[in-house]
Amino acid sequence: MSDSELAEKAAGILRENDRGLYTIPAHGIYPHQWLWDSCFIAIGLRHLDVERAKMEILSLLRGQWSNGMLPHIIFNPIKKQRMYSGVWNSWVSPLSPDDVSTSGITQPPLIAEAVVQIGQKLGQHERHSWYRQIWPALVAYHQWMYAERDPHGEGLVLLIHPWETGLDNTPPWMSMMHAHLLPTWIRFLQKTHLEFFIGRARRDTRYVD
Repeated sequence: MSDSELAEKAAGILRENDRGLYTIPAHGIYPHQWLWDSCFIAIGLRHLDVERAKMEILSLLRGQWSNGMLPHIIFNPIKKQRMYSGVWNSWVSPLSPDDVSTSGITQPPLIAEAVVQIGQKLGQHERHSWYRQIWPALVAYHQWMYAERDPHGEGLVLLIHPWETGLDNTPPWMSMMHAHLLPTWIRFLQKTHLEFFIGRARRDTRYVD
């Protein structure tokens, strides 16, 4: 496949997954907006439609909490999945936004890189305007990370959940998760060798092993 054919195929996927305000990561399995995914998507979209790339970033900021945290998921209100939205119940927190439902964890701050790369596609005046528009939200996000995720004041931000890393089911994370107490029902399934039934209930494995 040539570079031009590959580029057209990628553009087609972006168009297929476009949901107006944001782009879904994968059709049929992930109907929500993910922080990291939208940042990478915006970096790609800037080559096709810079205004649409800006919208991808602005749509992420809908989910920003009042303390500055950017959640790793903004839920599609029409297609909530129990495995995701029912776990978080973000609306019980007074810090969460009123008009959207989100997760309660974040992901590394790739959004700053996406904002800069979009800016590279703009003229000088438009670039400065774009940066001024996004600057307060980016500052609030980074201030939250240093306030809440740098307990030793080392300048290093901690990730507290495997879903924050993009390395969800990798051996180091799974080893650490198993090193801690597991819920009784999971221990029961392991002891009785019934983990298979949990696997059958997963939606993602219908698409990828």
